[in-house]
Parts: sequence; C-alpha cells; structure tokens
Amino acid sequence: MQNEILLIGKGSISIKHKLILKKIFINYKIIHVGSRKFETNYKKYLKKKYILTVIVNETSNHIKTLKKILKYSNYIFIEKPIGDSFLEVKKFYKQYPSKLNKIFVGYNIIFSDIFNRLKIELKSKKYGKIISVRSTVGYNLKYWRKKKMQNSVSSNKKLGGGVLNELSHEINYLVELFGELKLVNSKKYKSFFKNFDVEDSAYILCKNKNNIIINLIMDFYRQDKFRECQIICEKGTVIVDFVDGKIFLANSKERKTLYINKKHLERSYYNQWSYLKKIINGELNFKLPYNSLITTKIIHNIN
Repeated sequence: MQNEILLIGKGSISIKHKLILKKIFINYKIIHVGSRKFETNYKKYLKKKYILTVIVNETSNHIKTLKKILKYSNYIFIEKPIGDSFLEVKKFYKQYPSKLNKIFVGYNIIFSDIFNRLKIELKSKKYGKIISVRSTVGYNLKYWRKKKMQNSVSSNKKLGGGVLNELSHEINYLVELFGELKLVNSKKYKSFFKNFDVEDSAYILCKNKNNIIINLIMDFYRQDKFRECQIICEKGTVIVDFVDGKIFLANSKERKTLYINKKHLERSYYNQWSYLKKIINGELNFKLPYNSLITTKIIHNIN
C-alpha cells in the first residue's frame, strides 16, 4: 500500500481540503493535479495505488473520474454531490455494490458541531412532537463566486451547476435528520440571473414517512448570507442559524439560546476528515450511505 494521496481538481475547495489533509495525514505524500490535466493524461496517474483519492473536479465529471480511479485507490472522497445525474449515480450503486464501503461523499455540514448538537436536542424529545420544518438557504452568487462568475461551476449546466447541486447540503442534512423524503411539490426558476443556463432558485415541499411536512427554499440572489432551519415542535420552534452558529428555542414566552459555536463550519471539514481517517485506519466500519443517492434522486425529480 502506497502512502500517497491523489487530489484531483484545483478549485478553491481543493485548497481547503489540501490544507486539512496535510494536518491529518502527516506522513502521506499528496499529489495534486488539475481536472483537465488528469483527464488528458489520466493513465500517467494510474500506474500506482493510492491510499486515498480526493475528487473535487466538476460535478458532471464525478462518476466518470470515480470509475477511472476505482481500482487504483483504497478509499475515495468525492466533493458533493456524488454526481449531476441520478440515473448515472443509481447505475453506479448497482454496478459496484462491493465498492460502496470505500467511497465517501463530502457533505460536511452533517459533521459540524452545531448539526450534531441539533440531533442531540431533537433526540431528547423535550420539545414534543415535530410538526413541520422550514429550511432556507441563499446568498448572491456575485459575492460567492467573485472571480469569473459567468464561467464558474455554479452558473454552468454542463459542469453540474445550479442552485440544487451547489446547495444540496440542505437536502442532504434534511434526509440525515428525517429519513427518506417524498416530493409533494417543487419548482425551480431563473428568477434573477436569467442569462445563466441553470436555475438560480428552487422551492421544494416534501414529507417523510411520519408525514412531517418540510419546506425548503434555495436561491443564488439574496444579498444577505442566509442559512437557517426552523423545526416547529409542539412546545416551541428549534431554530438553527448556520451562518452565525447558533441554536435557539422560540415559543410564546421567550427566545432562548441553546448553543453557540461560531467556528462550527470550518471545524466541520476537519471533523469530516478525522472521521474518514478513522475509516482508513480500520477503526470504523463504513458503507456509502444511501443519503447521497436519495439527495441526487430528489434533485432529479424537481421540475
């Protein structure tokens, strides 16, 4: 087994992953290659076996890259989502069932301290039965993708962009909290960036097996950075502010702070990689959760 990590893709997220990899995988050599260079000369990089491959190229190339590297890497990390085509992802799950214990999809929010605290709060059942959920996420793309917004992955369909793929964290964490979701109604729009060939907003209504109604709104155009989940229970509403790192309880009498962690998002990447390191070291058993497939399925079914 080679103590080498192959990192494919040179976007900003790859730099973030690389910095953390250097801290966690101290004695490993990291080979960092751009997605185009890998595509045009991939055989050069398939002459050896890697302990880990990190795929952070365009979403539209995820499954294609995954298939190429599958037998040359002990473990594989793919930046979310696993792919931009549900049918392609579903086919992969069926075609390689024995490989699902070596593939990890990078939905880091579910590894954040604030998300783990939320699960503890809900598991306690001290707020009574959950009645409904409202999740909202939005930020203007011109602030998020400051350089060459028009050419970014986010604004290009052929690269796997659009608000649904780029902000699929929301769908994934809702599936993590409430199980498989069934679409009741949905709509995606080009509301603001009409020159893009992808949707810049989406409105989703779904429910889980317990008939908890979940409303999700996503957009690329609001001026304020906003990411919030409201879980409406019998004894109050649990509000998670992912931007400011706070959890509140609101009812007719008060709005009480339950938890504060302003660094939860940055730490989520470290937590995610620490978890994966334990899998690689054989300390944890793992199988690619169907949450990633369910997330892609929901996106596929939105009109």
